[in-house]
Amino acid sequence: MSGERPFIAHRYDVMAAMAHRIRRLCEEQSAKAGTSETRSADKTAQDLRVAKALAADWDSVAEYMPEPSWLHDPRAGGAFPAERRALLQEMLTRAQAKAPQHVEAIESLIWWETARIPVRTLVEMTLELRARARAKLNPQPKDRAA
Repeated sequence: MSGERPFIAHRYDVMAAMAHRIRRLCEEQSAKAGTSETRSADKTAQDLRVAKALAADWDSVAEYMPEPSWLHDPRAGGAFPAERRALLQEMLTRAQAKAPQHVEAIESLIWWETARIPVRTLVEMTLELRARARAKLNPQPKDRAA
């Protein structure tokens, strides 16, 4: 994966959907915990916590909502950035072997976890968010049919 922004990285809805897919995979692993073929219960529980935090974060991004206050606190169900990157890297390795159709979305999630965004991009994003907020606060009246 190069340092360039992946093509679908701007599709926050796709990023949120992939984060939820990862969460569901971790929930399935958690349900299987305890069988002799699965990883340790601690690792499985950690992955599930991280996946839930990742999904909650991308839900808030896709809905243009503030970041949840607990997101970076593992004691409150959140996850450290290094944990998120490690889980995503593990999921990328799995996808490359078993689900290549998901590779681009997972690479995009990883890109966002490590991105250094130029100031111009931040300004443009801020302007877009302000315009959306203004549109929601001051909706245009609809034409009334006579």
